This record gives sequence, structure tokens and C-alpha cells, in this order.
Amino acid sequence: MGVPELYQKFTNEFKPAYEMLSTNPNSPDLMDQCKQLMTDLRIGLLDLDIKLPSQYDPDVIDKEIYLSREILEYGAIMSVLNRDDKGLENYVAQLKSFYNDYRFLPDSEKKDSILGLYLLYLLSNNRIGEFHTELELIPDQNNKYVNFSVTMERDKMEGRYNKIFQAHENLDGKGLGFYSPLTEKLCDTVRNDIADSLETAYESLSIGQLQQLLLLDTDISLNQFISERGWNVVDNVIHFSTVNVLENELDALEIIGQSLQYAHELERII
Repeated sequence: MGVPELYQKFTNEFKPAYEMLSTNPNSPDLMDQCKQLMTDLRIGLLDLDIKLPSQYDPDVIDKEIYLSREILEYGAIMSVLNRDDKGLENYVAQLKSFYNDYRFLPDSEKKDSILGLYLLYLLSNNRIGEFHTELELIPDQNNKYVNFSVTMERDKMEGRYNKIFQAHENLDGKGLGFYSPLTEKLCDTVRNDIADSLETAYESLSIGQLQQLLLLDTDISLNQFISERGWNVVDNVIHFSTVNVLENELDALEIIGQSLQYAHELERII
């Protein structure tokens, strides 16, 4: 597939389908259509002759390098919408080459949103060290996309969890609707952080208190969360002590077993 054919497919087929998906994100047919078109575009990219940065004349840039970068950017966004973590990492790795190595190119309009999106992805997976490493590599941090992810990280670290849930609900008003799968995952991560703290701080807690602390809106989502955590429920009260005591007993037995083994080995040496 040559540059003209690839451009036509991207402009006349993928982009209109993506715009429709943006307004109907829950449509499986539109998602499948966009995924197939993106697969075709990725295959088409293999036929392009992308040269090393040193082989380009900064004053005469082939259209194919711009086209490649834009296709990869949409691929990264599609990976988020499709909840494809591996795909997102692959797209961002390729885009970093365009952003960092092909410095003679004018900045892409989507660069800030992609970098902010990747920061949010790292945060939602509790990869805090990588988050800060990536942040330090971003020269221009004064934009709404990077600022949003930085704010979410600060709120998470300082325990302002309600602000994270509020931000998730208000993404469209900030022009960040395509961040929704990542903020949803971040909310799940935060809830599990809260649950870990509750298991340590309390032996039991009422269902009502738990639902309020986890900011879960429905009984269905609450029951699903309880099931996933393996908590014991008796008379509308969550009992964490069963889980903690069992873990402590297992840890104690393991330590005793190791101590006995060391003592036995010591006797043999003596």
C-alpha cells in the first residue's frame, strides 16, 4: 500500500469511523470497525520507507513521516479505548522515536495528549517510579493533559481520593473523554488501596460504611468488589479479621518451620 492509498484509507475511512466511535464509545460494531481499519493501517505502514533522522533534509520532509506519526497516535488512543495495555505501550514506544529523534518535525497537535495519557496509564497501574521518570523527560509540562495526570498523581499520593472520582466523572467537560478507560482503572486502583488500608486498620466494618468509603454507587458493584477481595460478610458486616488472622497464622507457621529447619541443620554441623 503506497502513501496515497494509505492516506485515503486513513482520511476517508478510519477518521470518520473514529469520530463516530468518539460519540458512541459503547458501540461494539464501531469499535470492531476501527480496530480492523487500524490493523490495515499498521500493515500499510510497513510498506513505507521511513528513513533515519540523519537521512532527512529538514527543509524537505516526506508526507509519509507525518502520516506515520499521526496513524500511530490514533493507534495509541484506540489502544486505550480498547483497554489494550500492551498495544498502548508498543504505540508509545514508537511515538517516542518521532517525538525525540525526529526533532526537525513540527510538534504534533496530539503529542501532549499522548504523553499525558501515558502518564495516566502508568499511574493507573501503580507504576509510580516510571511515572516520575517519564515526567522528567517531558520538556513542556504546562498543558492540560500532563497537568491532569500530575494532579491525579498528587491527589492519589495525598489521599484525596474523592477528587480522583470527581475528575473521572467530569472528563468530558475538560475535553478528556478518551482518558475515561484509564481514569476508570485508576479509580479501581484507588479502591484497592483503600481496601488494603481497611484490612489493616479494622477487624470489621458495616456494609454501609464500606460502600461510603469505597465510593461505590450500586449494591451490584459493591458485592462484586467484596467477592473479588474474598471478604467474609455476616449480618451486613464485613469481617476483615478472618483474612488477616489466616495470613498471620500462615506467616507464623512458615517462620516456625524455617527456624526448626535451621536448628536441625545447626545440630548436624555441630
